[in-house]
Amino acid sequence: MEMMLLSLIGPAVKALWDLTSHQESLITSVVLVGKLIGEYSWGVVSDKHGRRKGFLITAVVTSGAGFLSALSPNYISLIIFRCLVGLSLGGGRFLTLKS
Repeated sequence: MEMMLLSLIGPAVKALWDLTSHQESLITSVVLVGKLIGEYSWGVVSDKHGRRKGFLITAVVTSGAGFLSALSPNYISLIIFRCLVGLSLGGGRFLTLKS
């Protein structure tokens, strides 16, 4: 669901904050880069502390960062929160697929 929201966030924020196309595409890019880093990082965390604890943390971070990104007052904070969403989404996906 979070990934599908990217198609709605970009055009809405571009119109609201008068962003360039490059700035709009960076919103999606940071989520995907965060997922790339998160898949590896959360795998290491889950190996040390267990998958259940890792998955619960990723769920909390995803919901918290998603909520905070909705309240972002400016472009930089939106980028930071969307990157955190990506980091946690990568971990959540990795932890549910790992056998």
